[in-house]
Amino acid sequence: PYLTDSIMVMSIDQTQKNAYMMSIPRDLWVEYGKACNAGNQGKINEVYGCYSNFGKEDAAGAAALQKKVGSILGMDIQYYAHVNYSVVRDVVKALGTITVDIKGSGGAPGVMDSNFDWKCGPTYAQRMRTCPPNGHFIEYKNGPTVLDAEHALYLAQARGDSVPTYGLARSNFDREINQQKIVKSIREKALSVGTLTNFGKVADLMDAVGNNLRTSFQTGEIRTLAALGQDI
Repeated sequence: PYLTDSIMVMSIDQTQKNAYMMSIPRDLWVEYGKACNAGNQGKINEVYGCYSNFGKEDAAGAAALQKKVGSILGMDIQYYAHVNYSVVRDVVKALGTITVDIKGSGGAPGVMDSNFDWKCGPTYAQRMRTCPPNGHFIEYKNGPTVLDAEHALYLAQARGDSVPTYGLARSNFDREINQQKIVKSIREKALSVGTLTNFGKVADLMDAVGNNLRTSFQTGEIRTLAALGQDI
């Protein structure tokens, strides 16, 4: 629960109204600077847990991860937002649905990950009834696809680690691409329904996700971010 398996860096240019987003591979091998569970070096996804005292000191863990990622990219990372996966579900639920452009890797006709078939039921017959046509909770053809909150949440986690699967041949790299698509789709939907144009709605949304969102942004800065979200 203390591994940051999804790490994104966003750089925002307030003057030119541009934003650039990239994912940091969770398997990137780094020096920790102290003894952690994996030793003195290991995957970057353990930096937060190591420095946060297993989540008890969130700001310290986030600061350590900011510093490590910043040293890799040559950037001064000034803020952090730490969210649990459930925030994806909460935000999409508040927006209704989002539309994501599905594109399976390796020439696949779409994306399928059987790791989440338990969402469809405990037996084969029940899975076929609940998740037609093939009994898979995550299975989409290539192209624009409307996702509800639950399907967006599990697409954000899908990396094809259980067979049968297709369209996720690059594992975590494909997962990162889909996560970026989901983030952009959330922004587009939030603009279309007026959420980002109403700071009261933004504040209500933040209250709804509660402790599943921790951030060093102050209220006034979040208001600025919401305004920038309309222009970028």
